[in-house]
Amino acid sequence: NGPILSVNQINVAQFNQFFTDSGIIDLTPSKVKVNNSISLNGINFSASDQILLGGTTLASTFNIINGNQIHTVSIPDIQGGFHSIYVKNLLLNTSNVVQCYILPYISSISPTRVKPGQNILLFGNGFTPNCKVYLNNQQVPSNYIDKNSISLTVLRPNSLTLNADGEIIDVKLRDNYNNDSNLIQITLDTYRIYFLGDSIMAGQGHSEDRMFSELLSRHLQ
Repeated sequence: NGPILSVNQINVAQFNQFFTDSGIIDLTPSKVKVNNSISLNGINFSASDQILLGGTTLASTFNIINGNQIHTVSIPDIQGGFHSIYVKNLLLNTSNVVQCYILPYISSISPTRVKPGQNILLFGNGFTPNCKVYLNNQQVPSNYIDKNSISLTVLRPNSLTLNADGEIIDVKLRDNYNNDSNLIQITLDTYRIYFLGDSIMAGQGHSEDRMFSELLSRHLQ
């Protein structure tokens, strides 16, 4: 006794649909930045297909490479995170839906040389309300403005290489799924400390780490 098979009757139109509907086999890459390209490999594709990303039609290039039917599209300036992509043919039949993921990218920061407590703006694309800002791998409070900009107040990170000419800070974003953006550096201004007064009060005779200037420097940090 073999397994019991279930047979469902279909009509001619449903039978023909199997040979006309588009189908997406895979998406490469599945994680991408704005303005980068992705390729959809599938079946029953044609040059007249529409490629839709979240309901928006994208311009596409159609090629057959080694027998594979491929649509290539460029990602527009949209918010980061998951987005649905599918194919619609001339008969208005739609393919299966696949997901692509838009990564955050920082294109610039203004200003790039700052003092502690100063506000800066991050510009780029693929930002989301859940993006977190990190200064030298230390998360700091930030304010999501839109998919292209985030503001924050620069705080001196705990981990920092001392440099009297300006301390370098690595700035990056991390989205809700722990994908990191690229790094961009800013320079944090330092302070020059001058002491006018009695040398005894300044700590003369103490070791350098007990001098007034060093104690004040550590306090400011």
